[in-house]
Amino acid sequence: MLSVEPPSIDFGCRKPGDGANATLRVSGGPGQVIVHSDRLKVTPISFGSESTELQLTLLDGSVGELIWDDVLLRGGSGELKVLVTARWEEVIARKPKLEPEAKPEPKAAPEPIPIKPLPETKRKEIQQAKLEVGRNEIEKRTFKGRTCRWCGKNIRYDTDSQSWKPCKTCKGARIVASVILRISREAYLGAMEVGPSLREIWEILIGKEGQTK
Repeated sequence: MLSVEPPSIDFGCRKPGDGANATLRVSGGPGQVIVHSDRLKVTPISFGSESTELQLTLLDGSVGELIWDDVLLRGGSGELKVLVTARWEEVIARKPKLEPEAKPEPKAAPEPIPIKPLPETKRKEIQQAKLEVGRNEIEKRTFKGRTCRWCGKNIRYDTDSQSWKPCKTCKGARIVASVILRISREAYLGAMEVGPSLREIWEILIGKEGQTK
């Protein structure tokens, strides 16, 4: 009776360009081996009545190629089919697991350097130098502004109206002077009007006295 071990062979997933080998043990011959796929090769192609070892070779394949074929064992007592499967796929290498970087230990903060107080003489020298710098900056200024022609005080410039503001002191003086001048004028005009009035009254009085006589 014809028998074979193993009854099927699965080469699994292969890398492109890789082949593989397997062994078949056949007994119950004599018989012959018939291979249909050009990717399979069996040696020897015949076997006897005693147990015979057959070498099955899977030739290399390309990406996406699939083998699903039978190796036929034909003898006087019958036939047996051995299913052979294989596939070639592109193998994607696994990315190495990235380990978290070890955080560096924080460095200890340096101790603050104690600040020594300045001597009294040195402190006075620094203050004097600051005063000299400030005085020099004031002397460098070329803009002197505008002064009142009456009192000589500085007049402020109004950036909104783009005009010089009137001097407050002189404005008050002008108001007082204006009031005095107006009173004097009114008094003068009043005196001028009083003279004719007195003269008219005097003439009326004289006229009435004449009529009485």
